[in-house]
Amino acid sequence: MHDHGAAVGTAFRISLGIVLLIAGGLKITDLGQSAVAVKAYRLFPQPIQAEVVGYALPPLEILIGVLLIAGLFTRVAASAAALLMVIFIVGIISVWARGLSIECGCFNDGGASGSPINPYEYAREIIRDLILVGMAIWLVVWPRTLWALDSIARPHMHKVYKLMQDDEE
Repeated sequence: MHDHGAAVGTAFRISLGIVLLIAGGLKITDLGQSAVAVKAYRLFPQPIQAEVVGYALPPLEILIGVLLIAGLFTRVAASAAALLMVIFIVGIISVWARGLSIECGCFNDGGASGSPINPYEYAREIIRDLILVGMAIWLVVWPRTLWALDSIARPHMHKVYKLMQDDEE
């Protein structure tokens, strides 16, 4: 990949990481509210399932965000980010299709809305998440970026792999 591609990938990696870090960071201070936001989607048959997801989501977003910002396990972190965004998109489409009026809870304060939501708000959220999916897919395909810990760890991983093979013999 040319330097331009690495620069684009770096911008995508850091931007996506910051978005996830902020989203998780804003929600981690009130995990109960995160669970309320997940419950509002009405996707789980049992409330406890939504609570588990609501409590697990902020730390997961923070972890993926930190890995992306650091450039560590970039391909894995980007894959997880893409999967997360696709799940968010499916959830938003589901809510929109069922005519539910909720705040997405993407950056805190989600849950049932007291007033009808403008359908264009759901469309904006879907477009935003599609852009983030695109950034994540770029990083899955071209994970080598500038200022990434992967570039420091990569040469040493081959040595570790060789040592592991030698131990098996």
